[in-house]
Amino acid sequence: MREPTTTSVATRVLVEFIQTRGDAALQAELAARVQDVAATSEPDAEVPLSVFAGLWRLAARVEPGIGLELLKRFQPEQMHFLGHIVTRAATLREGLALWCRYFSLVCPSDEMVLQEDGAQAHLLYRTRDGRTPLPWMAEHYACLALACLRHFVDRVLDLQSVHFGHAPLVPLPRYAQRFGCPVFFEQTQNRFSFDRAHLDLRLVKADPYLRHFLEQQAASRLAQVQRSLSLGDQVREHCTRLLMAHETTTLETVAGLLRMSDKTLQRQLRAKNENFRDLLDDAKKQVAQDLLQRGLPLVLICEQLGFAEPSVLQRACKRWFDASAGDVRRRLQNV
Repeated sequence: MREPTTTSVATRVLVEFIQTRGDAALQAELAARVQDVAATSEPDAEVPLSVFAGLWRLAARVEPGIGLELLKRFQPEQMHFLGHIVTRAATLREGLALWCRYFSLVCPSDEMVLQEDGAQAHLLYRTRDGRTPLPWMAEHYACLALACLRHFVDRVLDLQSVHFGHAPLVPLPRYAQRFGCPVFFEQTQNRFSFDRAHLDLRLVKADPYLRHFLEQQAASRLAQVQRSLSLGDQVREHCTRLLMAHETTTLETVAGLLRMSDKTLQRQLRAKNENFRDLLDDAKKQVAQDLLQRGLPLVLICEQLGFAEPSVLQRACKRWFDASAGDVRRRLQNV
């Protein structure tokens, strides 16, 4: 399976940060990781996720709170194509919905989900393939969510709470200062919450004419991204997303998401020597790795994967990793 890539503008800003703040050793590592530094400034530059992750780690050696600070280094013209679509929407609800709909244009293996729950609305950032999200990227997206509230409407709004899946990377007061709301760590999801009533506010740069043509381009690009994935990869990604969301993960559910009948999905998979059970098992393996690395109790991991009891998880770990769940957890957390 081809390594996922990203078109995030953060790539070029991270490169600029390392070039200006890094010492000679860091500069040498940058040159080793990125073969063509100048190419990262191209509007449609795609960078492998392993390289992108390496840039965050290099930057974090200079500034551990780089996830909290990077957005401040963006220039006005350094906005992703998707950001231009979001700002031209009529309301905050519509803008955030567009952000979520076309989020895979930034990285096909990531997703952002908008949820409305009672008096609150939430943005959930997660991966589709079971990877543990980069902690700096999660913090960067929390900053972007805050920027949407503070700069896209005609008043200054705030987040009500921020939940991260990782442990703090810098002293807690820095998080309090950056977000101005309660921040929780080592949670089961990356979640940024705010007052649901804000969703009805109009955006200051609303432009239905421009938004129409920008979204046409986004829809065309998204179709290209989806066509590039094999059917097996699409099934695996849907299974992973459903498992991570603790939702029903069946052949019928996934077939519905792919807009085909379950019999058609089975037939097309069989033609490629694949089957739903094995793809679902792959997804469960990826999700198990992610949840074990986060340190979730085995009982909760069993619930998430649809296992009846911890002994079933233990047998699965032995089959997947040739190790117990506890050994897998220790191995992953020591990486």
